[in-house]
Amino acid sequence: MNKLIEVFRKSGPAILDALPALVERLSDDNNRVRGLAAIALGEVGPPAGAATPALTRALADEFSNVREAAAEALTKIGSGEAAIPDQGLKTPK
Repeated sequence: MNKLIEVFRKSGPAILDALPALVERLSDDNNRVRGLAAIALGEVGPPAGAATPALTRALADEFSNVREAAAEALTKIGSGEAAIPDQGLKTPK
């Protein structure tokens, strides 16, 4: 997996072309593929912001590896607040 992450880090702007395919992989039948897709999206960072809705859905995945990877990816993308469950708490005025 470290090699995969290194490839994404070295890809630069070209990785943006792969974003739709990575988002699609978040719905793959294989939980390892879903988890790796989330990790890859996290490595892209803020430019992967369009993946936020799909990663947010992945927080409810039945497999913990996918949920954890999605939460970390959202944090790296800058959408970490999406990884915090809404528990009906209200902000004091």
